Amino acid sequence: MVARIYCVIVTYNGMKWLPKTLSSIKASHYPLKTIIVDNGSTDVTCAFISEAFPEMHLIQSKTNLGFGKANNLGAKLAMEEGAEYIFLLNQDAYLDENTISRCLAGFGFGSKIGLVSPVHLNGKGEGLDFGFQSCLTEGLCPGFVSDMTLKRAKPFYPIYSVNAAAWLLDASIIKEIGLFSESFFHYGEDINFQQRLRFFGFQAILISGAFIRHDRDQRKGEKTKIGKAHEVKTNQMTILLNVNEPFNMALKKVFKYAGLLFFEGRFIPSANIFLDSIWNHNKYKRLRHELMKGIPL
Repeated sequence: MVARIYCVIVTYNGMKWLPKTLSSIKASHYPLKTIIVDNGSTDVTCAFISEAFPEMHLIQSKTNLGFGKANNLGAKLAMEEGAEYIFLLNQDAYLDENTISRCLAGFGFGSKIGLVSPVHLNGKGEGLDFGFQSCLTEGLCPGFVSDMTLKRAKPFYPIYSVNAAAWLLDASIIKEIGLFSESFFHYGEDINFQQRLRFFGFQAILISGAFIRHDRDQRKGEKTKIGKAHEVKTNQMTILLNVNEPFNMALKKVFKYAGLLFFEGRFIPSANIFLDSIWNHNKYKRLRHELMKGIPL
């Protein structure tokens, strides 16, 4: 029996990539239903999707909802339509024909697997995506680099942090713990979800034989303008909302982060997160408590 898998994509002025991204979904050997949430594009993104891919469900937002909230909106609709699995895909990422089927097989490697990721190559498929490489340290993905070097690859590896450019998620787990916290606007929501995944006893794995191509080499590791604007706040919240450690420990880490910013000469951001963490500590405690209960879509 074929599992019902929905692909959810958030778009924003994505014409540079969308023809290739959406074509790769259509060419997938595993059938996918696709929901696209557009975050207020000002180019012809929406018109292109409606004309070239009318079978894909397009939700048009007049404003930029943020990455997490837009994905939540798409995932909620998918689950209302009976999705058993949800595949989150960035607008600048391309599937191989067998990506989905190989990722789906990953759920057979254990009973507590909640997230399956393929290997992220660069846009041309000539090497690893620059951001994904940082996820492959021994601490974050034990054994992967050694096994690849010695050509003894295992089918899968536990992975403790991987960006959400291409995630296959079990819908039943989303029902239990929620998807992205909408406290994060742009960046950080994927780290927070993986923290919560571990808190609830689930595991994320990397499938060594499944691939996507993440076409962002032109950014050379730099965040988008929106990401840069939210960077310090995102880092603060990623630390404070890590439900796997006591709040007092998280608070100390934030103060240390504020100190590092101070010594870098970033006095205003340093003061802002220091004062905000103290003044609003009850708010952050409340948010943590909500995350520990699971957040409904």
